[in-house]
Amino acid sequence: MRELLRTSKAKMLGLFVLIVLFVLSMYASIQVGQQYVAPGVIFEAVRSFDATNADHVILYHRLSRAASAIFIGVSLAVAGALLQALTRNPLASPGVFGINAGALFFVVAAISFFSIQALPALLWFAFAGALAAAIMVYILGTVGSQMYHQFASYLQGQRSRHYSFH
Repeated sequence: MRELLRTSKAKMLGLFVLIVLFVLSMYASIQVGQQYVAPGVIFEAVRSFDATNADHVILYHRLSRAASAIFIGVSLAVAGALLQALTRNPLASPGVFGINAGALFFVVAAISFFSIQALPALLWFAFAGALAAAIMVYILGTVGSQMYHQFASYLQGQRSRHYSFH
């Protein structure tokens, strides 16, 4: 697979194919739904929105859904890339580091102990839990690596003493 993307021409072709697939999937997301919308209506609704036209109102909701999907996808991609860059680990993800679990723990604690039911408040608890878990993992990772090296050197010393033949 790596041989396919060695040249810049192949990379540009791959990028072009991905952009075309992205545009087609967004177009399908806007057009497909419970009610059929003609392809020309999509461009008409984008150019000049008419609130009295039922097709335009439907497209308004579908466009907002597609825009939300784009922004959420970009946000998750940036978060994953930042996590991988920070940890210098190409397999890093929020689930592996327990960030998702920290967010869920804080949400469950907010519901259980404080009887909070409002979604905006739970969202802030989720952010706080994710941040707390990320900070805890970062601290344990930096302090833990020093402790690991001390422990490993201790074990190596014990092993060399155990296997010495004097």
